[in-house]
Amino acid sequence: MGGQLGGLAGTTTVNISLSDVNDNPPMFDQRLYQMTVQESAPVGSVVGRIWAKDRDIGVNAEMTYSIIDGDGRETFDIRTDPTNLFGIITIKKPLDFESKPSYTLKVEGANSQPDSAQRAPFKDVTIVHVSVEDVDEPPLFDSPSYYVELGEDAEVGTVVRVVSARDPDAANNTVR
Repeated sequence: MGGQLGGLAGTTTVNISLSDVNDNPPMFDQRLYQMTVQESAPVGSVVGRIWAKDRDIGVNAEMTYSIIDGDGRETFDIRTDPTNLFGIITIKKPLDFESKPSYTLKVEGANSQPDSAQRAPFKDVTIVHVSVEDVDEPPLFDSPSYYVELGEDAEVGTVVRVVSARDPDAANNTVR
């Protein structure tokens, strides 16, 4: 078909598949997260969630979270949720408003996969401030138990033992 229009041409379909490379760093949308938890919350309770957003997709957007500094490293823990996107902050030790009413955590969110250029994980850092809310607690006796010996011939009205208790709350209310 030489010399005819389209005589030496053909057509085909070409499919081009692009694969994502880890070329976008994660970024926390807030430089400071404020969270609140009651002092009576049990160990293991969730305090809150944070998210370092990543414009990559799939495994290149997956995160690992860690507490890298702050006065709450021994009191709180962070784990990555099952989707590998969010960091979940939980209580690791019992809280006591009267001894420490707030904590600061420096949290790092890092890609699980190394970045495409430097072969090291992309990461970002944020601050999490956790305020502990006071809960009205019952009075505490000075001793968990008292032992008293009293003769059977003691007179009516004899003082057997004086016990005392105190209010552990910051308000230090009177105990009757």
